[in-house]
Amino acid sequence: DQKEYDRIRDLLRAKYNLEYSTTSGETMQLRWNAVQTIILLTWVPLGRENSSLQISYEAPIPKETDRL
Repeated sequence: DQKEYDRIRDLLRAKYNLEYSTTSGETMQLRWNAVQTIILLTWVPLGRENSSLQISYEAPIPKETDRL
């Protein structure tokens, strides 16, 4: 629910400071830029008692993985 979203948002703000951008409407998406990593927190209400909460980290693939 929204309380869980707020809790995770506050944890991310404590670690990465205020978000870089915010998208709202029915879907709420917050974005942080941390060095070469983008952190996205997305919350979508799906009805009275359901919602979707997603956290994603986008980072470049290290060059060392070319040797795999």
